[in-house]
Amino acid sequence: MKSKVLSLLTSAIALSLSVASAIPAFAQSTPAPTPTQHKQHKDFLNLTADQKAQMKQIRQTERTTIDNILTADQKAQLEAERQSYKANHTQANRNMSAPAERRAMHRDPFASLNLSAEQRSQIEAAHTTAKQQMDALLTPAQRQQIQQHMKQHQANQNR
Repeated sequence: MKSKVLSLLTSAIALSLSVASAIPAFAQSTPAPTPTQHKQHKDFLNLTADQKAQMKQIRQTERTTIDNILTADQKAQLEAERQSYKANHTQANRNMSAPAERRAMHRDPFASLNLSAEQRSQIEAAHTTAKQQMDALLTPAQRQQIQQHMKQHQANQNR
């Protein structure tokens, strides 16, 4: 059960990240993208301004919901991990050569918070709701693009 919840949380986070920011998984010899390349990759879905605004609102609602589930100590720890991730993400991607190192950057951000079973269940529900809401905003063509992107992402990770 615990691995199922963790798997679902990880999948929801991965989808949120791919839809929200489409962070590329770089091949071993691929240099860090230029700002132009990153923007092109980030915008691969060609979301409309309305879709972008609605996605942002869904992510904000999900984050608020999760923050309301966590204790003050857990919130502080999660925020510290978020800040550390942001600070290290760009530089780490440039220095990473192995797929395992890249995967480590996208680990479960809740793993170290010692969540109760009830908290995990509530967070899982929040992620599921957000995923469903985001998916509902997409056109069939955009959903297909995400599926192709995820397949490519997985292939790059297995190199």
